[in-house]
Amino acid sequence: MFVKPHHRMYAAAFLLDFSVAVALTALPFFIFEHLGGGPAMSGAVGAFQMAVYAGGCLLSARFVSGARSGLYLAIAGVAAFALPFTLIPWMTSPLICGVATSLPFFGLALAWPAMQSWLGGEPDPEARAKHLTGFNTATAFGFTFSPLFAGPLYDFDYRLPFFLLCLVGVVVVVLLRSLPDEAKAPEADGD
Repeated sequence: MFVKPHHRMYAAAFLLDFSVAVALTALPFFIFEHLGGGPAMSGAVGAFQMAVYAGGCLLSARFVSGARSGLYLAIAGVAAFALPFTLIPWMTSPLICGVATSLPFFGLALAWPAMQSWLGGEPDPEARAKHLTGFNTATAFGFTFSPLFAGPLYDFDYRLPFFLLCLVGVVVVVLLRSLPDEAKAPEADGD
């Protein structure tokens, strides 16, 4: 591809955090409007999501550090996060919806460390620091811009943010598949 590998990783990071914020923006509205829940239910689901993510982060370090290619874990994690959200618009049970929207956060717990580990394969410490800074900046912007799309899409049709999340997940998988294996370090050019 014409874009450097670490730039493609930045794009993947931006889009993955974009999709996370789509979920965190649209799901409370869905809980309020379609499941008959209120702030307590929305808060409980959000807390369970973050508990799954936190626990998954503690467990994923073993998987990522021992993986032959962490990119495969990142791809699996992104797919495990994005795909279940396409089913949300058809959920009618608060319990099933809570579980179905929380378990995918384990996928994020696999994806983020694996993506960062890939950037950590850069042998030049200065370039590695710049690449990790770019990665973190990309995630912040993805999280920032997403609600500007998710809210209006939800107003237009409550299913659209969930489809957007899945579509963005597919793009992230394509970007990750385009990257060289960790054994081939990202290009060190300081960009």
